[in-house]
Amino acid sequence: MKTVVLENVRSAYNVGSIFRTADAAGVGKIYLVGYTPSPVDRFGRVQPEIRKTSLGASDVIPWEHRE
Repeated sequence: MKTVVLENVRSAYNVGSIFRTADAAGVGKIYLVGYTPSPVDRFGRVQPEIRKTSLGASDVIPWEHRE
């Protein structure tokens, strides 16, 4: 299984584009590390920048946020 680790990426737009690219490349899981924004914040709200840029890939690819 292919995995991607995003460590300390500030821009939510960049995170969304990586989700989209990872979906095209057949990645199985994305780990978001440090202060990298996640598709859903700690309060359960969807991040609109990530959802818009990922074109739905953030709903398809499993992801996990770690410190």
